[in-house]
Amino acid sequence: MQHSLFSLLWSLVSFLEKVPKCVDPPEVDFGEIISDLGHKYGNKVQYECNMAYMLSGPKWITCLGNKWTSPPKCLAPCRITKLELDKRKLLLSDSRSRTLSVLHGKGLEFACKQGYKLIQPSFRECVDGYMDFPLCIVVKGKACGPAPGISNGDILSLNKKVYSAGDFVEYKCQSLYTLDGQNKSFCSDGRWTAVPKCLKRCELSTKEMEENNIKLFWTTFIKRAFVSHLDTYVFTCRSGYTEDPNSSPFHVRCLKREIQYPKCATLKELGKCGPPPPIKNGDMASRLYMEYDSGTSVKYKCSKFYEMEGSETVTCQNGEWTNPPECFEKCVTSPKEMERNNIQLKWGFLKFLFFSPDSFEFMCKNGYIEDPSSSPFEVRCFKGGIKYPKCNILQVCSPSQEIMKKNNIELTWSSYFRKLVFSQVDTFEFACKTGYGRDPKSSPFRASCLNGKLEYPKCT
Repeated sequence: MQHSLFSLLWSLVSFLEKVPKCVDPPEVDFGEIISDLGHKYGNKVQYECNMAYMLSGPKWITCLGNKWTSPPKCLAPCRITKLELDKRKLLLSDSRSRTLSVLHGKGLEFACKQGYKLIQPSFRECVDGYMDFPLCIVVKGKACGPAPGISNGDILSLNKKVYSAGDFVEYKCQSLYTLDGQNKSFCSDGRWTAVPKCLKRCELSTKEMEENNIKLFWTTFIKRAFVSHLDTYVFTCRSGYTEDPNSSPFHVRCLKREIQYPKCATLKELGKCGPPPPIKNGDMASRLYMEYDSGTSVKYKCSKFYEMEGSETVTCQNGEWTNPPECFEKCVTSPKEMERNNIQLKWGFLKFLFFSPDSFEFMCKNGYIEDPSSSPFEVRCFKGGIKYPKCNILQVCSPSQEIMKKNNIELTWSSYFRKLVFSQVDTFEFACKTGYGRDPKSSPFRASCLNGKLEYPKCT
């Protein structure tokens, strides 16, 4: 139980150490952070809006490793001026006209000045600094002529030659156009109130989105090719791209047929680097981030029993990392390989772990001899690899008394004092027995043991 708990805590600590820190929390217009700043995984910060601004969204946001959760917005109040009220012939609910501020989400009740009639809802709400005022018209006054037409739109009713004060006409835009302004115009003392405009809708271009490496935030494809005037769409970067610092905003509003597309680019195009390349048998010694500015350096470290070749530091240079190091296994002599090649470490080494460029020497085990085709017995550790030399079993020869008798020969006294067993490295000499002479066709009388065999000379 205790061991499992310790393992769990150790895994959690290891995870938190590898999770990258967040950058500074995002700034919020007309607001500020009022809590302590933290950049570690799980840290939170709190926002507060300036006086008269309303917080929309979470007060607290959380660091999720390399990014923060979405920040709130501070919504603006509406400023109502006496000049604007007088211009629109409007009064406040207390029948007065004065300058005041209204918080986002709050509303006002309006009335018209004497001689004017309110023909739209009297209660209006403030929405992030904007209020749509009601309309006051003269109901007793001069008549109006035919209602003005609008481009790319139509009057829904039959257009008359004469309209009384207070009469109105309603407009509608043609297909692919959207109305900008009130859909009704009223006859007020011989004049028509402002008529709307029909603005062509914005057309979302897949080509421009691809060229700017962006897509719609809520979908990977475009459901509606046309966007109405003042409609807002949110874009995001396509996979493998990041926001260009010089880009226009990613919250885009259709304004009179125009869409200003934001732009994304690869980190390399921005002169930045993504995460450093991983290395085999090694890890980052520095904290890991998702992107790095040019000139930033990070360090690597090798796993236990591995050693590094190359610089431990790599640097982001104009979107590319310099060459990372390699981690090679340290040279560990293998008892199995040594046994297979009939060798052992020379000088009675007790050390079995070597580093590049350590050198060490092997020798044949007792009863074995160096293979003529073997690699050198002095070996240098290179990138974790050891090239093992080879020894073969030492073959022995035992002179045959029967063959020596048949060939009329005997060993000389100098041949190791007539020892009866010779190794592969031994050289010995035969001689003719008394009364015999060397056969002219005989092999040499000085012989060596070759692969366990002897070539016997002959006397006649």
